[in-house]
Amino acid sequence: MPMTVNASAALAGAGSFATSRRGAVAYEEIAQARSALGSRATAAQVAKMIGRCEVDVRPLMACRSEIEAAQVLVTLRPEIRAGQPSRQERADQHFTDLWERGVKTAVLATRFGLSDSGILHWASRLGLKSRAIKSDKVVWTPALDAIVKRDFVSGDKTAAEVAAGISGATKAAVIARAFRKGWSAPTHQKAAA
Repeated sequence: MPMTVNASAALAGAGSFATSRRGAVAYEEIAQARSALGSRATAAQVAKMIGRCEVDVRPLMACRSEIEAAQVLVTLRPEIRAGQPSRQERADQHFTDLWERGVKTAVLATRFGLSDSGILHWASRLGLKSRAIKSDKVVWTPALDAIVKRDFVSGDKTAAEVAAGISGATKAAVIARAFRKGWSAPTHQKAAA
């Protein structure tokens, strides 16, 4: 078995933090360690030799065959059962359900222990529909153009007053429309008192 950084640290007695490797423990690793250490080897000795955490090794120490070890692993990790979704798949499904129900990003961030940007990244990774802020943009028609020209450009109303009369329009939208059409907006000067 090739030595990893964690395994060599475990052999040097670096402690439990260094003995945990990623991936499932294989029964054959434990069997090899037992044959090298002897039949009376403890879970701690085997874990140290193979560079694993003792908690991962202990349940498999009582097994006498690879088949029995596979059954123990399935019992300990239910997500590896055939046909069952993994923990991440269940979390993704729960997240998708909440997202599609319209739960706010801040609530999702609290629920899943992530930041708002983490929630948005998760939604993007799953390919969920973006929740861009919907704005009521004005669809400019010739009739609305006539109102802007009559009231704002040629009249005595301010852009804010004209915008108040057009659904979804803002002061900036009225000024921008007049600018794009090439109309010169009047300079509304208040009379000095």
